[in-house]
Amino acid sequence: MSTEDRGNWPASLAYGAIGVSDIDRSLWFYCDVLGFNLVESSPLGGGGGGRGPRAYHLRCPGGGINLLTTGSRSAASGWLWDDLQIGVRHVGMKVAGVDDWAQRLHSLGTPFRLEPVEAVGNVRIAFFEDPDGANLEIVQGYIEYSKVWDSALVAGELGTAVPAPTAVRFDHVGVSTTNLDATLSFYERVFGFRVIDQIFYPDHPKGMTITMLRAGGAKLEVFTFTQPMTGCPWAPGVDCAGLRHVGIETGDVGGAARRATAAGGAMAAGPDGPGEPGGPGHPRVMLTDPDGIPLEMGAPS
Repeated sequence: MSTEDRGNWPASLAYGAIGVSDIDRSLWFYCDVLGFNLVESSPLGGGGGGRGPRAYHLRCPGGGINLLTTGSRSAASGWLWDDLQIGVRHVGMKVAGVDDWAQRLHSLGTPFRLEPVEAVGNVRIAFFEDPDGANLEIVQGYIEYSKVWDSALVAGELGTAVPAPTAVRFDHVGVSTTNLDATLSFYERVFGFRVIDQIFYPDHPKGMTITMLRAGGAKLEVFTFTQPMTGCPWAPGVDCAGLRHVGIETGDVGGAARRATAAGGAMAAGPDGPGEPGGPGHPRVMLTDPDGIPLEMGAPS
C-alpha cells in the first residue's frame, strides 16, 4: 500500500446531523435537557440572510450534533428501526449513569426504543428518540472488546474522564454497512480513521458484529450482519426530519474528496449542503461512502 493509501490525513468525526421540524422544541431538548451548547447557526444549501433552512451547530465535549431545519414541504423520513437497513443508525453519548438519565428522560415523556440494559462488552446502554424520532443512545462504562486491533487506542479510551452526572460526552455515530473490508479500507484511506477493536455477538439472530474505528476524539461504530440488508434511505435532494448524515472535519477537504471518489465513494449534492469541493462559498462538501451513507466534510471550526 502506498503512502497515500495509508491515509495520512487525520480527520475527526465531529458530529451527527439531524433534521428537525420545530427548531425551538429541538433546541430545548438538546440544550436544556441533554446539555449541548448552541455555538452558532448558518444557512443551508447556499442560502443567505435569516431566511430559509438553517443548520444549528450544537457542541459538547467530544463533538456534537447539527440540527437542520426542514422546509415546509419536507418528506417523511425513510429511516427504519432495523439495523439491517444500510445507513446512519444512531448518535451515541457517554454518560455517568444510564438509569438516572433514563428516569429523567421518562419524566419528560421521551419515547424509549430500548430501556436500560446490560449489553455485550460489560456496558449499560439505552436507546431513546429525539422530538423527531431520531435514534439516540446513552452508554455507561467502557467496553470490554472481543478482539483488540490496537491496544494503544483502547488504553486511550480508558483514560477519558467520566462525564458529570448531568452532562453528556459525544461518543460515536453508528452506521450499518454491507462489506466490512471495503468500509474499513474506505475510512482508513480517505480520512485516516484507525480500527480499534471488535465486538462479536455469536448468538445474535442477525449475526451482528460491531467494529470500532477511532475517528479523532470520537468513534465510528460499523455494524455488519450475516443476513441480507436493505438499501440506505438517504437520497440527494430529499429534505426530511430525523437522522441525516455524518459530519467529518479535515484540514484537507479537496484531497479527501479526491481520495473518496477513488476509493468507491461519490460526490453528492442535496439539501444538507453543496456537492463540490473547495473555494469561497463552498466550504463544505457532501459525499457518500461505498454503501451510499452520506458524509459532510469541512475544515475544522
